[in-house]
Amino acid sequence: MTAPFEITFTPISVSKKNHISVIYYNELLSKNIWRWSDGQYNKSKIGDYFAFYFHKNKIIFHKILDIKGPENKYLNWSYNDDKSRDILILSQPLHEVKWNEWELLNGPQSRMSTYTTTNLKNKRPLVYNYLESMQCTL
Repeated sequence: MTAPFEITFTPISVSKKNHISVIYYNELLSKNIWRWSDGQYNKSKIGDYFAFYFHKNKIIFHKILDIKGPENKYLNWSYNDDKSRDILILSQPLHEVKWNEWELLNGPQSRMSTYTTTNLKNKRPLVYNYLESMQCTL
């Protein structure tokens, strides 16, 4: 049995191709090096999941492999609190869930910024059990 885990979500705009989240995501995709800034309160933990959330399209899951200080962000990344947000070092993409499946799992809907779930095991048991079962195949 594995220790309980949470998910850190970050929304990627699906409507604006020049939105900063799309630009940064495409940069990671082209480099095939995966990292992202944590949420405002730096709640992510090594071993938790990280999800790029494309509203009404898909969710792409990674594992958080390491956490570095804010000084490890890409130099061209700029956002309001870049001096306080940790940088999450992510695995390669592990799994993609299409939107219709996400809805059936009662997956949480994204907010407008990066955030980490709380008590996922009890609040979203379908999502938690789905991801826990996926760990055996990843």
